[in-house]
Amino acid sequence: MSDGPHSREAEDQVLGCLLIQNEVYDRVVGLLRPEHFFFEAHRIIYAAIGAKIAAGELANPITLKPNFDQHPALSAHGDFNYLATLAANAASIQDAEAYAAAVVDCANRRQLIETADIIRAMAVSGTAPDGSTDILAAAQSIMGGIDPGATKDRMLSL
Repeated sequence: MSDGPHSREAEDQVLGCLLIQNEVYDRVVGLLRPEHFFFEAHRIIYAAIGAKIAAGELANPITLKPNFDQHPALSAHGDFNYLATLAANAASIQDAEAYAAAVVDCANRRQLIETADIIRAMAVSGTAPDGSTDILAAAQSIMGGIDPGATKDRMLSL
């Protein structure tokens, strides 16, 4: 999907919080995964932050700079300055979980839209062997991967 629900601001904020205080990672890692990010560069940055922290290393703009040199999706955003801007613009570390929940909520909504498109295509085509029973089973299977409770009570009004 080339477009869909996303919050650039929430993505920027959660990454900025992580870059200035790595301990925030422990608070969001159970909720937030790289694939939740809408922007590819943010998925890569979040995964790199996680890898550094898992290795017991510091994850900040300076230590992550080599990732920009090695990955074309990141080099398109510039250099060290992009990471430094994310860190400098982080508004509130205490709200990092709410920003992460907003990112996950947008990812869930994108998944719902994709699921609805698949279900619609199956219903319109009429090619499911057992008709609506197969379509409902496919929908339930796809929907099972979306965790509606993951973001409940964690979101801020952004």
